Amino acid sequence: NWGSERAPGPTLGLEPSTDRQCVGTAFEFRESSDAEVRAYLEAREGAGFILCGKNVLLPDGSVAEALTSVNRRDPDWYLGDLPLRERVRLAHTACGVSGSCRIYVSNLHRKLRELNIADPAVEEFYRLLME
Repeated sequence: NWGSERAPGPTLGLEPSTDRQCVGTAFEFRESSDAEVRAYLEAREGAGFILCGKNVLLPDGSVAEALTSVNRRDPDWYLGDLPLRERVRLAHTACGVSGSCRIYVSNLHRKLRELNIADPAVEEFYRLLME
């Protein structure tokens, strides 16, 4: 969505990890809305992501399964473990149907700040991209 085949846009998606956590917001929908919600999320996230169920810890301490968007890791979509400066270089030129990758990163950075979510990886990527 934020890049093209010729100029891929490095997105800031979830990566597998056993020692990190992801902070965010979970939404509850009626089961009857499952197909509609899934279709919306698939269109919004784009082909570079898959939706899967993940257990999430809610503020009240309970656990629920949440439909979560994670990076596809096959070579056609996944940029791999590129050095940060290389990802920033790609983001400077990437543009897709949703706009430039710089706009994507700016929007994500702004939204995390609005939600008081500190993500050092996003902060560093944003800082270097805006230099």
